Amino acid sequence: MRVASPLEAQAVLEGLKHSRRYLPKVRSAQVSIKSGEATCLEAVFIAAMLMEDLGFPPKVLALDTIDDVGHAVYMYETKEGYRSLGRSSSPELQARHEPHKTVRDLAASYREGLRNLGYTLWRFGELDLRDCFWDWRTSREDLSRIQRSLTACAHQRIDEPKPLTDEQIRDIARSILDQDARQKRPYWQMGD
Repeated sequence: MRVASPLEAQAVLEGLKHSRRYLPKVRSAQVSIKSGEATCLEAVFIAAMLMEDLGFPPKVLALDTIDDVGHAVYMYETKEGYRSLGRSSSPELQARHEPHKTVRDLAASYREGLRNLGYTLWRFGELDLRDCFWDWRTSREDLSRIQRSLTACAHQRIDEPKPLTDEQIRDIARSILDQDARQKRPYWQMGD
């Protein structure tokens, strides 16, 4: 199966039934296509296989929530920025055709869709399938090891702490100084 563009690759994914089955076994791209259904990770394998023919490397973007729910999409980079392809029962968690400046921005674009399903996006990670030793394209074996690799890959928090303003720093310093001043008074004066 070949496609001429990322839009065609997404159409292939949307033509598959989204499988919500628990993942005791993760299937390869070929096995998933034959079955006519795919979980989000299996859809990543399919997208990666299709996009390789267009010259894009097979990369996975893993999205983790504080609710211990994960989602995966295929990620690719163009001159304009990062984009993604994916399959989910929720259209809000599928493709991102508009370019995003950074991988973090792409990951953050899934925040609202996850929130609408009751989940809070916490962190994201990237995995290059070329670094995996398992045949995610055609294997008939269980590929849940790739899912474990995805869970174990380095992740970054979605929201980095924002730098404090000068006013916030002064407020914190005053609070600390006030606490120190109260602690130096005799205990019978603490309530004053």
